[in-house]
Amino acid sequence: MKNRRSLLLRTLPMILCSLLLSLTAAAAPFQLRKGAPAPPPGTDDKVDIINAVTPKYTIWQSAELSGKLRMQGLPISPTVKIYMRHGEEILLSIRAPFVGELGRIEVKGDSVTAINKLKRVYCKESIAQIRQDYPQIIADAQSWLLGRVVLVTEGELSSSNIETVQIERIQPDTNPRTWKLSFPKPDTTSDYSYSYLLNANGEVEKIDVNLDSKGMALTMDCDNKPFGRDLDISFTKGANTKIKAVLQLDGTQWDAIAPTPLNITSSYNRIPLKQFLKSF
Repeated sequence: MKNRRSLLLRTLPMILCSLLLSLTAAAAPFQLRKGAPAPPPGTDDKVDIINAVTPKYTIWQSAELSGKLRMQGLPISPTVKIYMRHGEEILLSIRAPFVGELGRIEVKGDSVTAINKLKRVYCKESIAQIRQDYPQIIADAQSWLLGRVVLVTEGELSSSNIETVQIERIQPDTNPRTWKLSFPKPDTTSDYSYSYLLNANGEVEKIDVNLDSKGMALTMDCDNKPFGRDLDISFTKGANTKIKAVLQLDGTQWDAIAPTPLNITSSYNRIPLKQFLKSF
């Protein structure tokens, strides 16, 4: 059981890195959106893309994603549950059979709280400055988790912001069409970029995020199914940190019920983020 717990705990850093990278990427240099718009794509491409995604980007109040995480070397696949209240809260919980909840991450208000239940430690970091500069960061992170195309500081892809995206038609002579949507770098000194591969049904097939100055890269290949998605995740940081996993998500449950609130008792020790990550 001890070895099993040790192996299972390795899943938490991957989830932390993936979620925090998405938030970090969304909160990275806000001035990027002030760059010159991308060269205009063909009108047909823009119309087709907007027509494909608009029906899928419905308004919602609360949602829940659940599934299993698979990584090489793990004896079992822990379950992952993500609860979201639109624009206000993201709660990610990781559980394992015979063990219970291993840990939880809660993004709420102006703070991010992460807890390792087995080690009985937690960390809490402020995102007040980020939210002041980027008020809709939680909503954008939620849209990203739902598999929607999100433009940094511009929200979900729409007819009002598609001009800021560089569009490349993949295999232009084939039908149905597939597009690569890239956020262009506004100047040669910027090292931040991200892109989406979008199919004719308005579904994201691949996401690439790169933060060159930090040596961080996240790639997600998305296998879209009638009632869920399989996400093949690859995260790297420098030459030594390389994490690969597959997150198998069921279909989104709308109007979800909020889980039990996070309860941190006096038996838990608060530690800095770097020390928290090392606790695994």
